[in-house]
Amino acid sequence: MNISRHADATRFETHLCIEGKTIVLTVQDNGLGTAEVPASLLRRAHLLKAKIQLNTPADGGTCITLKLKVRRKLLNTPQKTTPHRNGTP
Repeated sequence: MNISRHADATRFETHLCIEGKTIVLTVQDNGLGTAEVPASLLRRAHLLKAKIQLNTPADGGTCITLKLKVRRKLLNTPQKTTPHRNGTP
């Protein structure tokens, strides 16, 4: 996986939720951290017309959030979901 290969991470967490007409995906790891969003992710976000945000916490790791607006409200879906945790990437 790219997280373990490029960030030298041993753990990561993903969170996917729907907020009104926006799908929000967050991926956080305990790797080396980075100062900028990788170009490949920027290109994909641009193709989807999504917003992407990078946060590098002071204690290390990286948190990337992608927000994608949908054309209509997604029906019959929970507004918030429980994060998925995985011990190893």
